Order: sequence, then C-alpha cells, then structure tokens
Amino acid sequence: MSMARYHYTRENKNGVVLLYLESEPAEDAMDEFDDEIAVGFSGNGYLSFWTRCRRAAEALPNGLEYAEGGRCVITDTFTGEEKIWRVGL
Repeated sequence: MSMARYHYTRENKNGVVLLYLESEPAEDAMDEFDDEIAVGFSGNGYLSFWTRCRRAAEALPNGLEYAEGGRCVITDTFTGEEKIWRVGL
C-alpha cells in the first residue's frame, strides 16, 4: 500500500480543520510517465485532485463562507513542497 501523493486541508480562521482529502490512486497515476513523476503542482493528477478538493470545499455547510479567513494547504508528499493560500481575504 502506497501513500497518497497529495494531501489537502482546509482550515477556518481558528485553525480547525474543516476538510481533509488525499489524492486517489487514479489521480496519482496521472502524474506518472514511465519511470518519471511530474513535480511542481503541474501534472494532470494534481489538477484533477485540486478540482475534487474545490468541489468538496464548496459543498461544506455554509459553503466557502464558513472557511473565510482560514487557509488551504496542498502538500506534495513526494517532494515535501506545500502550496498554501488564504481563504476569503
């Protein structure tokens, strides 16, 4: 069993995690080309995962408004790189 390539968290302004998702094996496979792996949040697997995260966030109770002032983080477990952004500021 392998670890998911990407992890996503969405927190409110108090640091409470509202949503946690991991990329699925099919999404991870989209970033693999023979023996190479796409890096830098640029592969099709990342884009598919990000789309799924965005839709899940929009489906939260009270929608995106609930997380206003919080932050989102996507971590690439292969490189350790994180993409962080604030919500609703």
